[in-house]
Amino acid sequence: MTESSSVVKSRKRRGPWITAPFLAALEWIRNPQSRIFALRILVTLSLLIAAAICGTINYLTLSGNERQYAISQYNSITEQGLVSMVQRFARMNTGTLVLAKSYGFAFPDFKEWPNVAVNGFYETVPLLSEVSALDNMYFCPLVLGREQLDNFTEFAYNYWASQPNLPPFAGYSLAGRGIWSTDPRQTDLSKFFYLDKTGEVLTYESLYNNGTWFPVFQLTFSEDIGPNNLGLNSHSQEIFGVPGDIQRKCVNDSASYESAVSDCGSLSNLIPLPIPSPIDPFPTLTGLQAFITQPVVLRDPVDSTQGLFVGTVGGFFNWATLLSRTVPTYVEGIDCVISTGAVYFTYSIVEGESIFKGLGDSH
Repeated sequence: MTESSSVVKSRKRRGPWITAPFLAALEWIRNPQSRIFALRILVTLSLLIAAAICGTINYLTLSGNERQYAISQYNSITEQGLVSMVQRFARMNTGTLVLAKSYGFAFPDFKEWPNVAVNGFYETVPLLSEVSALDNMYFCPLVLGREQLDNFTEFAYNYWASQPNLPPFAGYSLAGRGIWSTDPRQTDLSKFFYLDKTGEVLTYESLYNNGTWFPVFQLTFSEDIGPNNLGLNSHSQEIFGVPGDIQRKCVNDSASYESAVSDCGSLSNLIPLPIPSPIDPFPTLTGLQAFITQPVVLRDPVDSTQGLFVGTVGGFFNWATLLSRTVPTYVEGIDCVISTGAVYFTYSIVEGESIFKGLGDSH
């Protein structure tokens, strides 16, 4: 009995301490001013929560719209650039094909070859080069045997001397007067250039070694290629000789004249700029170029349905020139990564102009 009374007394003593906060809160709520203050807080919190929710929804919606717009704009610009490049390649191919056919139609008699030259070359072909989006264009006849070489050499130097567009040194190398080649294995400048009397290929496996020349005979000029290249036996260099050999074999193996004309063109491998030389064998790479080439094909005098390979024409292009103006000038942050199947290289487009970033994928 004594213990129970003690517990009751203890509970009575703790009762006011437990209920006092609740009573105070109830009294605060009963106060009209307190209810107004609480309502204001509730409304304010509701507005803040609503604003946060609306802001978040708007942000997510606008971000999604901006992302979709950016993707759409990027796809549109890049597709436009790709279409522009495809069209330029088509013009290049058409331009070189027109030039190749011009030689074939102008000199259909096989007996005239290789001593042929298109009249007005330096007045007309630069215009064709410009329309074709090429930096320059060239013509290399096929010369076979020493007798043809001697006759062609005399014919070529007479032609070069008669052209007012050419400088007096046209066709002359450090080796002197004559069809010349270079031996990149040599570091001595006096041995790097040599008069090519045999047509022997020294630096790669040729399908047609010895007694074969592809001299650079008619050539328009650009920033990278000048008249100092006239007279070069391009067959001695792998970058030119391999496509020439492949074209010659392609024409010989073609089922008809028409297929030889239309199916034997090719695109070269990459050519570094500037081109290495004995003076600077390892120059700093500033860009890349390549060339499109087509065979000059005559109708075989024995069987007119078949083609006869007599030379090659082509056109050089700088990748920087090809990529420039492919996207609008106001577009920034576009990198073009190009693959040849074996090599990647990257150009950056800045205000419509292309800038070489280097080999590899560096976008």
